[in-house]
Amino acid sequence: MKGRTNQEFGFAIEEAQKLKLSEGAIQEFIDANYPQSNYKLDPSNPSEIGTSHFNIQDAQGNGICLTTTIGEGCGFFIPGTQMHLNNMLGEIFLLPNGAHSWTPNTRMQSMMTPTLVLDEAQELIGLFGSGGAGRIPYMIGQVLYHLLNDGLSLEAATEMPRAHFQGGYFQMEEGNERMESIENLKVWGGKFLYFGGVHSIFTKDKQLEAFSDARRFGVHETF
Repeated sequence: MKGRTNQEFGFAIEEAQKLKLSEGAIQEFIDANYPQSNYKLDPSNPSEIGTSHFNIQDAQGNGICLTTTIGEGCGFFIPGTQMHLNNMLGEIFLLPNGAHSWTPNTRMQSMMTPTLVLDEAQELIGLFGSGGAGRIPYMIGQVLYHLLNDGLSLEAATEMPRAHFQGGYFQMEEGNERMESIENLKVWGGKFLYFGGVHSIFTKDKQLEAFSDARRFGVHETF
């Protein structure tokens, strides 16, 4: 939008919003194009905070991998755009010297880690991403480890118990026998949103598989 005013930018966004499908139109589109999915749109409890991720891959092997976040929001909208800025100061992992070590008027980095994986021939074989604040890259890394090192399926790699070190404790989902002897261990009794939500597409032996993580409300559908 170089050379455009905030007012012009805001007008463009408002016009784009008019092109959004209504809830009924979305449901009609899904029913017409994916009748076997038995999908029912339920917008009654939309999420207004947090981090989301999606992947798209087409038949030619092109891929899109996008993570987006509002966090808790910072209460500021860019004038004329209706864009609510994220509260990046809540990302304590980005401030290793403490929450008050940020230098004002400097752009902070992000722990969001949309990930593309290429094989030796530089062909796209995987798209990965997650919510989960400072835990994001570590959760994606664990899924990749189970996929590429342990040879698990994408579903099994996603469902495997996860672990994370934070606040002087190893946090672990129950069932991770590799870490049961570690000191300062906190065991979570099941799968939890704390350990991210790694949504993925992976191609193995020319077979493509997609899986969405139930830890962050992903629902797995086969089409």
